[in-house]
Amino acid sequence: MQAENLNKTMQTGSEQQTKSSKMNVPKYLVEITAFGVFLILSVVMFVYHEPWYDEIQAWMVASDASFGEMIFTLPHYEGHPPIWTLLLSIFAKTGVPMEIGLRIPTLLFSAIAAFLVIFKAPFKKWIRCLIPFSYYLFYQYTVICRPYSMMFLGFVLAAMFYKERNKKPARYLAALFLLCVSSAYGILFAGVLCVIWTVEIIKELKGKDFIQKAVKDSRTWLLFTMLMLAVGILTLIWPADNAFAQVRVVDFSKIRCLIYTFLVLPADALLSDIALTGRLQQYDYIVQADYATILCIMISLALYVVMITAAHIFRKKAILILPYVAFAGYAALGYFYNHHIGIIPLFVLFVFWCAIDDQPKEIVLPKFLQKLDQSVSDFWKKTGYFFTVLVLGVSIFWTVTAVKNDIQLPVWYAKGLAAMLEEYELTDCRIINQWTYAEKGTVEEVVLMESENISEEEDGYMVSTEIPQLKAEDYYQYTKMCNFVDILAYSDTKENYIYNFNGGDANNRYVNHDMLSEEESLVYLRELGEQGYPEVIIGNPEVLGMMGLDVYEYRYVPVYAFVCYRINKYNAIYAREFVYVREDIFLTREDWPIYEQISNGFAE
Repeated sequence: MQAENLNKTMQTGSEQQTKSSKMNVPKYLVEITAFGVFLILSVVMFVYHEPWYDEIQAWMVASDASFGEMIFTLPHYEGHPPIWTLLLSIFAKTGVPMEIGLRIPTLLFSAIAAFLVIFKAPFKKWIRCLIPFSYYLFYQYTVICRPYSMMFLGFVLAAMFYKERNKKPARYLAALFLLCVSSAYGILFAGVLCVIWTVEIIKELKGKDFIQKAVKDSRTWLLFTMLMLAVGILTLIWPADNAFAQVRVVDFSKIRCLIYTFLVLPADALLSDIALTGRLQQYDYIVQADYATILCIMISLALYVVMITAAHIFRKKAILILPYVAFAGYAALGYFYNHHIGIIPLFVLFVFWCAIDDQPKEIVLPKFLQKLDQSVSDFWKKTGYFFTVLVLGVSIFWTVTAVKNDIQLPVWYAKGLAAMLEEYELTDCRIINQWTYAEKGTVEEVVLMESENISEEEDGYMVSTEIPQLKAEDYYQYTKMCNFVDILAYSDTKENYIYNFNGGDANNRYVNHDMLSEEESLVYLRELGEQGYPEVIIGNPEVLGMMGLDVYEYRYVPVYAFVCYRINKYNAIYAREFVYVREDIFLTREDWPIYEQISNGFAE
């Protein structure tokens, strides 16, 4: 008897000890760990990641433009609401280094969004903790510092406040307003969601005294205020007639673009990779009758079936289908770059957060799912988890490879190129950069100037110095789109030292994106040519012929290769350009870096 009592006492003590140990474990240990890893990994990547063109362009605008230009002029050419550059200007105009000033607002928005997802999203714990590490949310919209970090937070807040939007409409609309100020695409999504909500309110208030009830309803006035604010933002960003995005000559099939955004893009955003690395409207070959496109279409159709079925079950078809249709239509017929793909994962997160958080009291499965559930227990839940695991698994694989490539490879060239120009005292020379242009019609003849090559024959590497003699009138001119100007962000004197960029204005280091007409471009090129031969050319030296200069007059010799790898999911896309100097400058020294680079095979 005593033995039994002692045994019971020991068991009871053991159970109490187990309960006590469980109580000592923090309730949110896994979530706290996940968020801590997110913050640490973000800071580590901020150390390794070199800002690329779009990041630096925003910083240069924030640094060099006036507040009036940032608010009322430049958005017509940039295509983004001015809030991002205004935020950056707090740091850029007070002397904070770019590498720090760019990171602070990005980390603030993304960290808050990641915290809310990890601690507040109505998903299973492992799903909540993995979502912030998905490729677009972590690498594209946190590591890369752009206003899409604001969109990340906007979608998360809108999802959090969706359930009580009718009781507390102000905070839901505030979240949608954050979407509006983040991007033109944010305005589109917020607008469609407001229209859907307006229809719901009309259905709720319809009947006798509808007008009176609507006038007294605070939601009416809040939605009207939202409409006025959205119109104001649209007025600010409405493209100017001479904006680069408007006048750039593109030859694309609208049908192919629609096929991409409706039938390929869902797969491309969540599971597959067509390797789109630029503007959709410039890649007429992006949709081909090949296995990759067919596979993407099949994946997209499967995703449609799963997501639309889930939206039907949770009665959220409107907020899934209508915003996506508007997005896909505008993306195909308007303006769409590869980084916009990440908006789809954000939108999917928003829809399913709303669906689960605001699910109906009684869930009724479609008949075909009821039959499947009878044969396979919880078939629809298992299907949902399968696609969730698949999507998150693929996306985190993209994150891991992108992070690895970003750490190991030079992902941009600007910092190294700027350092080389300073080290070899080339910033005191007359420097021109190549610019963007496109062939107009068929060019009958292009004369090549042949000259001696720099090479290391035993290693098999050779750098050609042949320069084509082009004629400006044979090409579409985008002479204000001067390439490689992001090197100016690293100028100690904060001056523009490239004389064919912004008319040589030393105080203007950002690309204006306002294009000259063809006639104006030809006059500008002639004026540049009249200034004589440059001493340094960054990029393609065929700009000489475009300026009406005789390529036979001087020999230009490559002295430095700048290399970068553009990261896109698991891809690292190699690119290389050269710095050329005029022969008389070349002969002033013998230690040009090109020789060592050739011997190393341009590994760096």
